[in-house]
Amino acid sequence: MRCVFDDIWFNGWKHIEPIAPGATVSVLGAAQGEFLGALLAKQRRPWNQYFSGGAIFVPDGDAAVPRTTLRGGMKITILSPDIKRLEKLAARWDVEVRMR
Repeated sequence: MRCVFDDIWFNGWKHIEPIAPGATVSVLGAAQGEFLGALLAKQRRPWNQYFSGGAIFVPDGDAAVPRTTLRGGMKITILSPDIKRLEKLAARWDVEVRMR
């Protein structure tokens, strides 16, 4: 049985790096996020298409938390870091991948 997804929601390096342009990763490392990102790209899986291919994040301030209804009627609330936390994640991601 094959598992098929309409879209995979995951913030990989390609989503985080534009938020914190000072951090760089030049090669894929052993970090699990890089591995998953490489698999998604190699297999050309739908990746963050719901977000126009960009990062998934919760807006800063008093903006409403993103909610959506999936096909079949299931309703979900997006629980994700805000931009400031993604910036911190980018710095840690860079160090983590370079150490491996």
